[in-house]
Amino acid sequence: MSTKKREVSRKPKLDPGLLAAHKAYEEAINTNDVDLVMAMYDPEAAQMPPDAPQTVGWKGLRQAVADYFAAYKTHWKKVVQLNWVSGEWGFDQGHDTAVDIPYDGGPTIHYDCKGILIYRRQPKTGEWKVFRDIWNNNTPPREVPTKGAPAKSAKGAPAKSAKSAPAKSAKGAPAKSAKSAPAKSAKSAPAKSAKSAPAKSAKSAPAKSAKSAPAKSAKGAPAKSAKSAPAKSAKGAPNKTAR
Repeated sequence: MSTKKREVSRKPKLDPGLLAAHKAYEEAINTNDVDLVMAMYDPEAAQMPPDAPQTVGWKGLRQAVADYFAAYKTHWKKVVQLNWVSGEWGFDQGHDTAVDIPYDGGPTIHYDCKGILIYRRQPKTGEWKVFRDIWNNNTPPREVPTKGAPAKSAKGAPAKSAKSAPAKSAKGAPAKSAKSAPAKSAKSAPAKSAKSAPAKSAKSAPAKSAKSAPAKSAKGAPAKSAKSAPAKSAKGAPNKTAR
């Protein structure tokens, strides 16, 4: 006689109707479509999320779903561990993981949860609809940087070091050292050392040392030392010592 014990499977048998309803709900959530998700709910349904109040009424539930999908692109994996049926009510217990990617460029959020879904069989169609969606976190949500999301250091963000930002050192900004800015050292700016600017040392500017300017030492200027100027020592000039 064999001494080996027959292995007994501990995996519970799952109700196929509830399992199909659970799968349909998971797929609707992952479409990120408000109308498809709302179609999975019983008319008296509500969500009971962690760290937040329960939704109230159909409008409150729809608003919660719409706000969630407006803020995040989400994907959930909902694994059923147990389910059972009692009359018009169905229940399942599961392990959920989710990834929420925010549209505003914030960090991506990873969730690890346990959840309970309560279903109600619809009297006219016999379908299972979600009556309560209840979940809690196994661990605190984990945030990681969102790849490709806009950030403060992005090329299009205004920053002090950006090329298009006005700054003292920017090429197109008015600055004392800028080429196009009026400055004492600029080529086109009027300055004492500029070639085109009127200055004492400029070639075209009237100055005491200029060739064309009248000056005491100029060749064409009347001066006491000029050759054509009358002087007491000139040959033709009357002099007390002349013959």
